[in-house]
Amino acid sequence: MSDELLVTLLFLASYYVTWVIVHSTIASPPVERWQFFWEDRWVKRHAGPNKEVAARMWESDGWNSKLAYLPTCAWCTGFWVSGAVVGLTSLLESVPLWPLVWPASAAVIGLLDSLTHHDA
Repeated sequence: MSDELLVTLLFLASYYVTWVIVHSTIASPPVERWQFFWEDRWVKRHAGPNKEVAARMWESDGWNSKLAYLPTCAWCTGFWVSGAVVGLTSLLESVPLWPLVWPASAAVIGLLDSLTHHDA
């Protein structure tokens, strides 16, 4: 397989997996479980036994935990997804300049998502 084709396929595969995580309703149940697990953990660590503080944290807009926020951001999720795709592919196929392909793939994911999802 040519290097150009391999890198193109890595970009497309990474984008698709990121899209499924960030935008697809099929992935919503596991993504929501992930978000609530990490948000609950964050609230418990930061509110302590104070239930009023914990309630205010849960009522705030957005996610307090960075790991709960992660699957809402294509740029963020794309970085880790492309790292996994490039890393796993490099076990089976020689990925040219993989330390550059990984962040380049993440950038392509973010740019494609910005072009196709104006609400994000």
